[in-house]
Amino acid sequence: MRTTKLSVLVTFIAFAVPATSSASPAWYTGHIERIYLISSGFVVTMSSTALDDCQHAYVYFNDIAIGEKNADRAYSMALSAQASGKRLGVVIDKSINGAGGRCNAMGDVDIKE
Repeated sequence: MRTTKLSVLVTFIAFAVPATSSASPAWYTGHIERIYLISSGFVVTMSSTALDDCQHAYVYFNDIAIGEKNADRAYSMALSAQASGKRLGVVIDKSINGAGGRCNAMGDVDIKE
């Protein structure tokens, strides 16, 4: 009986305490320094040191991964942010890309003051 209670308690604690991970999807913002087209979408460079661990410190918008319509919308927003001098916010999950890997935008884009 005592062993059963102990195993139930251990199981409960194991599921009640959330596991920690090194990264998860997060917003990264900065002023756009450069936008250029690539065969599968476009690339943005931003004035944000948070992207220094990304390959070339770039944000890749892949129209296959986020969909062609979303990529078109994100491209319009990136151009608007650059033209207006506002910051662009992009959601990236660095745990997927790996350290020094390609930081692919997940599709969420925001223009900030």
